[in-house]
Amino acid sequence: MSRVAWLKQASLGAASMGLIALGTSLLLPAGGCGADVGEVIAREGECKLEADDGNACTVDTCDDGVVMHTVVPDGTPCAVTNYEGICANGQCAIDCEPGELLPAELQAQGDCQDRVCVSAGTTTNQPNYLDVPIPPAGSICKVGKCTMGAPSVETANVGSACTLVGGMEGVCDQAGSCVACVVGTSAGCASGEICFDSDGAPTCTSCSNGAKDGDETDVDCGGACATCLPGGPCKGCGLGQSCGDSSSNCGDGFPCVDQVCCGSPCSADCKTCEAGTGKCIDVAVGLPDTCEAPKVCTLGLGCKARAGTTCTTNDDCMSGACQQGKCDVSVSGEPCVDNTDCEITVCAADKLCK
Repeated sequence: MSRVAWLKQASLGAASMGLIALGTSLLLPAGGCGADVGEVIAREGECKLEADDGNACTVDTCDDGVVMHTVVPDGTPCAVTNYEGICANGQCAIDCEPGELLPAELQAQGDCQDRVCVSAGTTTNQPNYLDVPIPPAGSICKVGKCTMGAPSVETANVGSACTLVGGMEGVCDQAGSCVACVVGTSAGCASGEICFDSDGAPTCTSCSNGAKDGDETDVDCGGACATCLPGGPCKGCGLGQSCGDSSSNCGDGFPCVDQVCCGSPCSADCKTCEAGTGKCIDVAVGLPDTCEAPKVCTLGLGCKARAGTTCTTNDDCMSGACQQGKCDVSVSGEPCVDNTDCEITVCAADKLCK
């Protein structure tokens, strides 16, 4: 006999012995085993609280504190949220007509499916692309989708409307965050404007207001304004305009040379792009430019060493003469930076000794 069965029998016998039953415990005479019986009854009560599995087609019982779910015979009447049915294989099958849509209470929200009756007690799933899953609370730029009957929660399309903290209108960005505008696009901005990053704050700027503002590298061009999008401004800077440090700020494929949109690569030593014209010109004589010290730029000759500086070959020197590891002074007609580079004559304005 199980402990519970014994307990039930003992409880009945207790009445004939003049014992008093109170709730789920027994008061026994001193010296009896009331503590042991009370513990078993308490455990049995806890078991019953946990036993209900919510299935109308099982009988939930406890045996010595162990939960048991016994399936009732097929055909047993049952009900689910007040809808009548019959038990089949341990589940309550709703009594329905073929083709009938099951009530909303019996549908699973957000599974992209509808439960439809095939015959009495038998149902099947049909796709319902409107039955999208609901994103978790706080997921402002997340949307539920149904794809081939499968539910998913995905990031909303870039530019989709959303509401910022404080109630202001915003748009969804690539990361699924709600922002004032999407950097590098016109999403969230007025017509003719584009969004740029202003110290971490997405901000709209005009690309046609006649002023250099926002992240533009020149007036109404470069920065976000150079981003070519459908319906966007697509304003790359022209020849001679400032481009910062990136050729992406120049239009028509012009390279960015020394922060100027240039008409040629202009990559030789002692060459630079002229602001305003975009022409490749010589760097001023005497400036280092890309020269390796102690060489400096000379007129049309690239990097050369001045008189008195260290040299290895004649080609290292402005004068064209390397004597005992030092550049010789220039003579008339040879390059110079100032008078110290010339032998007897002076260094003229055209940077030649005369």
